[in-house]
Amino acid sequence: MSTDEARIAYAVEAFKHPEQVNLLLRQLLGDGSADVYVHLDAKTAPSIAPRLIRHPRLRVLREHLDVRWGDISSVDCSLLLLREVLASGKPYDFVVLRSGQDLMVRRGFGQHLAGFRGKSLLSAGRIADDDRFSSFPNLRWPGFARELYDSPHPYRIARALLIRLWELGLRPLHNPDRLPRRFALYSGSAWLCLAMPHVEYVLGFLKDHPWFYRAFENALVPDEWFFQTLLMNSPVAGELIERVPVYLRWGTTARDRNHPVILSARDIPEIERSGEYFARKFDLGIDAAVVDHFVRKTALAERERGSPGLAEG
Repeated sequence: MSTDEARIAYAVEAFKHPEQVNLLLRQLLGDGSADVYVHLDAKTAPSIAPRLIRHPRLRVLREHLDVRWGDISSVDCSLLLLREVLASGKPYDFVVLRSGQDLMVRRGFGQHLAGFRGKSLLSAGRIADDDRFSSFPNLRWPGFARELYDSPHPYRIARALLIRLWELGLRPLHNPDRLPRRFALYSGSAWLCLAMPHVEYVLGFLKDHPWFYRAFENALVPDEWFFQTLLMNSPVAGELIERVPVYLRWGTTARDRNHPVILSARDIPEIERSGEYFARKFDLGIDAAVVDHFVRKTALAERERGSPGLAEG
């Protein structure tokens, strides 16, 4: 590994499309000397695991969680991966959380991160206590509300009503385990790039203060609050950089609002202009052309660097 390249552990959360996941894994393993840790969702692990590539720097976790949108299980998955990386004892500079529907769209992320050693890259916006979104961690959301609905489902309408009641100062379903008032709330993308000392801090803090985890057990979309709130209220807050090196495009319709849309070939020029190293979300079954474009682009860059190829195992 070049001295100007950060040592990265990629932590990938995958649940479908093993062929597409393999494309991402080859990209990550072919760009420098990173290690890759993969969690497979319990719902699909039996069908996906046998179809993944094998590589000395690839580790597929044996434990498979049932990860559900909007639920604490998303946080559990990230924590499981972080603990696995830490338990390896390897001297990583960063742990980078990625989804199985991401792709690398530009080579050289290890060299890029070398300039940020000791810093974590994440988005973390301050959310005021009276903001409508502060209802997400401060209410005890029932299970039906912590589901993804892409239509005017009655439960989706009920969720919107609860948020509106919160805005009006009414507090139904109050979270009895909410954080102490000294904790300011922060929210942002769940796809983090954490410096290894910050990973150690997070896991140590949670071991010593289990009440923090309980505060988010029944939160709505806790993976977009948990790490941001913990780190921004910690002694390492000054070592956090507001940056997520991932391109995504948010939906604008009632069906996909507040969610990143599936990227298509029409998005290629904008992705290229962004200068980012990763993009999401991709789906081979919906638009294979955009996937093929970036797989070919990064493979060409790999050959020009003289990196060894990766074969099925």
